[in-house]
Amino acid sequence: TWTPNTSTKGQPVFQASHTPGTPGPRVPSKTSFLITKIYHEAFQLALLNWVIVCHIALSVVDNFLFRAFLRSINPIADSIVPHKDTLARWTLERFRARKMGLKTALKNSKSGMVHFSFDLWTSPSHKALMGVVCHYIDDQNKSRSTLLAIRELTGAHTGENQAAIVKSVIQEYDLVDKIGYFVLDNAANNDEAVDIILYDLCDNWSPAERLSRRLRCLGHVLNLAAKAFLYGKDHEAFQLDHNTARDTTDLV
Repeated sequence: TWTPNTSTKGQPVFQASHTPGTPGPRVPSKTSFLITKIYHEAFQLALLNWVIVCHIALSVVDNFLFRAFLRSINPIADSIVPHKDTLARWTLERFRARKMGLKTALKNSKSGMVHFSFDLWTSPSHKALMGVVCHYIDDQNKSRSTLLAIRELTGAHTGENQAAIVKSVIQEYDLVDKIGYFVLDNAANNDEAVDIILYDLCDNWSPAERLSRRLRCLGHVLNLAAKAFLYGKDHEAFQLDHNTARDTTDLV
């Protein structure tokens, strides 16, 4: 069935609805109707969602096959489909709008505090990336966890280098006066990072206060405990011995 939805401006936008697990609405192989009304705001949002969520290259909108496909649906498609530069501008505008909305939500946090997690991993292109996540209570009293930033870390994975990134994100979102607790993996450089962050941003806090804001990730603690139980204190050496024995057996 086709049911009317409502766009942000109250204009009707028709969408398909069907029972999950069943085929969608069937369109006859030969159609005699033509879409004559296009709501540009809804179209822009749908295009951006598709490109961003599905990791589509911005250049696809300039691809002649893609445009031919759209013209097969509506001959005037070329007049509303943007070029890649315009699509890039739309993407940045939407990012900035969502960022401002998130800053407002964090400012209105019911608990008065915003808590943080951050971690490093290596991308397939061998870049060291740091993700910074915040945890807070929204104005509906619901617990939220939101990604604030993914930044590239250059140089060694020291606490000082990590702290520099996290500090810039906290300041960017105006959260210095809302700093709560940090939940991180059980690594020494994370201890150092939290201490540097709080020393620089909350210079009136004592060493004991700074230390109290550094919490341990329970999942990581359990993982370390399980490895110690199964493999002993030096699980990496155990794994190396295991791999060596396996490789030697394969050669026999």
